[in-house]
Amino acid sequence: MLRPFLKYPGCKYRLMNRINDMLPQGKVLCDFFVGSGVTMLNTDFERYILSDINPHLIRLYKTLQERPGELIDLVDSAFTQRNNESDVYYQARKEFNRHTDISDPTGMLRSSLLVWLNRHGYNGLMRLNGKGELNVPFGSYKAVHAPLSEMEVFAQKAKRATFYCRDYAQSFIATRHLKSHTVYLDPPYAEENKKKKVFTGYAGNRFDLKDQVRLTGFAKRRGIKTGGGVVISNHDTEVTRALYKDAVELASFTVHRSISCNTKGRVKANELLARFG
Repeated sequence: MLRPFLKYPGCKYRLMNRINDMLPQGKVLCDFFVGSGVTMLNTDFERYILSDINPHLIRLYKTLQERPGELIDLVDSAFTQRNNESDVYYQARKEFNRHTDISDPTGMLRSSLLVWLNRHGYNGLMRLNGKGELNVPFGSYKAVHAPLSEMEVFAQKAKRATFYCRDYAQSFIATRHLKSHTVYLDPPYAEENKKKKVFTGYAGNRFDLKDQVRLTGFAKRRGIKTGGGVVISNHDTEVTRALYKDAVELASFTVHRSISCNTKGRVKANELLARFG
């Protein structure tokens, strides 16, 4: 399995064998919560249509796709042990949030900063506030790896991909004309209960139960159209079991999650894969 170059909460790297077992074959894979891009890296489709609501993430992927050598060189120059300090991190984060399309028209600077911030920030979070600003704290790691080879692999695979910044509803509508395609959906986890909070949004918006219900509706309708070509992942809870009760295939298994800020809270949990058709 190929690791993505970004650290990303909820990354499905360890689950790709299970996901591949459930994903139907097709010419095109659509992933409307692209995140780290791990599904693109570890599947073999002729074409990929990949989207996410995070504009910084999509800008980074497009920049790496179009100008890989320049971006990788810029990232390489920033990864020094001398820069692995909290004051450097917060200054870099401030600079990232300050730049606009006017001050950084190519997006090259913000893309390189995002890779650096992602690797040095706490737990690989890609969290934005309501203003669309990155607000992840410093990670305090002893040493940080520059993911240069991983970026090269991603850039090579991205030659088959088209990236869009849009939400899941816009993505479903934009791909409704496709005849032979498979859809994988990895939304923010559904809240298990009101007392036990989980991260439900990373791009300045909250993905609540209404979104989970709406997304499931899209998945059901597209699943019928594609003959079982939609797979979705989530917590395995009473809520998601009820949402996915009409799935043609369900698989539940134990995974290890490490997003909790409390190391004692990093325990095993149940993951659910559902296929609609």
